[in-house]
Amino acid sequence: MNYFLTNGSERINCADAEPFFDAEASCWRAGHLTIYVANIDEMRVERQTAPVVPPAVTPIQFKLLWNSAERVGIAVVRKDNMAVDDFMNLVDHPKLTEVDMALQSVQDAIAYTLGCLAAGGFISPGDIEKRTAQILTGVLR
Repeated sequence: MNYFLTNGSERINCADAEPFFDAEASCWRAGHLTIYVANIDEMRVERQTAPVVPPAVTPIQFKLLWNSAERVGIAVVRKDNMAVDDFMNLVDHPKLTEVDMALQSVQDAIAYTLGCLAAGGFISPGDIEKRTAQILTGVLR
C-alpha cells in the first residue's frame, strides 16, 4: 500500500510509510518525511493499494480453480464449441508449464467459457462475474 499526503494542489508520496500528525510539532510525519503545516486540516492522507495482478498457475492448478460441476460442464461444452475446445487444448498441451491469468486473452477465455457454462445450465448466469473473479485470484478453494 502506498500513502500520500495531499492538500488539493500538492500530492506528496510517502511510499509505504503511513503518515501521522505530530500535534506537538504541528507537522505530518511519514518515515523520513516531515511536512510542517499550520493545522492538521491542511493535509489529508490518501491510501492507494497496488492493483491486483492475476497470478500464473500450473495447468493442473488452473483446472482445479474450476469446481467439479464446471469441469464436467467444460467437458460437455467443448465437444460442440470450438473456442472452448481450443482454449482447453492449450491448457492441456504437454509443453505448457503455466497459465498466465494476467493475459487478457486468458481472462477473455475464462469469461467466455463461464458464459458457455451458464448457457448450458451448468452455472447460474448471475455467477459469471463472481466466478471469473474467483478463478482469477488463483486461489484453490
